[in-house]
Amino acid sequence: MVKRKSKFSSRVGPRFLLLIVVVFVIILLGLFMMLPFWDDVVGAGSGAYLAILALILGDAVFPLLPGETTLNTASVAASTGKLSLGLVIVAGGLGATIGDSCVYWIARSLHGSLHTKVMNLAAQPRSNAILKVFKNNAPLMLVFGRYIPGLRLVVNVTMGSVVRLPYRRFLP
Repeated sequence: MVKRKSKFSSRVGPRFLLLIVVVFVIILLGLFMMLPFWDDVVGAGSGAYLAILALILGDAVFPLLPGETTLNTASVAASTGKLSLGLVIVAGGLGATIGDSCVYWIARSLHGSLHTKVMNLAAQPRSNAILKVFKNNAPLMLVFGRYIPGLRLVVNVTMGSVVRLPYRRFLP
């Protein structure tokens, strides 16, 4: 009997996608570190906006990064005229959208034993009740999940891997 290739064999695995995200964040942070930090934040250099984008993106993927603090600091700098408020908003919005999308696609690409474990957990009676709320109120869960610390990652992973919400509906 000829062994057929799995339909997942041509897909990129979640570890590879995570590696790509980590490398991207490291490159952005490396560029940020090469710039004179204090001069850029206080002196309105372009590195400040890159730092905002990188930290907000990183906060979506790795919630221990100071995303909210970054935006608060940048907003104060904008209120004193050191940064442009419009560019702070654009950098923060882009960072959040790219970061949430990275988490969604990493979760969406799960397959194999890790996906099986996630789906087994989702099949539990307690989880099933919570997933019904996620499925029935997806837009509401996305909006509120993005503003509650710690819940953002859970909502993005759940929408990508378990609920399998179409990306157009997931996108903010």
